[in-house]
Amino acid sequence: MSTAPSISILDDPLREPSPAEFVMRRAPLVQAGVSGAGTATKIKSSSDWQIGLWQLWPREEVWPAKLDIYESAAYLRVSPDTIRRAVTVARDGKAQLAHQRVGAIYRIRKVDLDSFGAVRGRADRV
Repeated sequence: MSTAPSISILDDPLREPSPAEFVMRRAPLVQAGVSGAGTATKIKSSSDWQIGLWQLWPREEVWPAKLDIYESAAYLRVSPDTIRRAVTVARDGKAQLAHQRVGAIYRIRKVDLDSFGAVRGRADRV
């Protein structure tokens, strides 16, 4: 008896992911059993994580409307530290990048990222 191979979102990147696939891709650290204070930060800061998000959302219009620091960095193809510096409030009370802070988590609208500035590497396809 033969079984059909399962098709993942990586096989057909233009297909919208099911809710289960979406949760699976957004929480790979939990599935892998990764623990430790700095481990998640190191993995989410890697270029492999950013490439994985671009494989999940291959076109700019399918990215979520609100992103966290790491997703924003992947969307603009920059370092998460660049986004952190942009959301840090300066002495004049303004940040370079409009955002909302919910507890310790920053939420950034995709529209604000688009107006933040064009990044040359963002036009490159993975």
